[in-house]
Amino acid sequence: MINPSEVGKSGEMVRHTAGRELGNGYGYSEHHKTVYDRERYLEKLLATIKPVTRAEAEEVCRWFLASEKGQYMENHGAAVMFNLVGECEE
Repeated sequence: MINPSEVGKSGEMVRHTAGRELGNGYGYSEHHKTVYDRERYLEKLLATIKPVTRAEAEEVCRWFLASEKGQYMENHGAAVMFNLVGECEE
């Protein structure tokens, strides 16, 4: 589960890990495009991975809103929010 107090750290962790895997040429201050591609890919998964419990959905929702990631996503992250409340069944 995502800890709401870790808001902001998740993106940092993704960038750090991807930068480490891609080598020193992609250090923290100047990430290669592929680092951000990975981060965006993981953010998009939030629209498809169903929360296991209501508590998890609430935590992810709080984190997502606090992170302001939705402002950079299609429809301001509506698919993520619908997924969290269970309205995105196909």
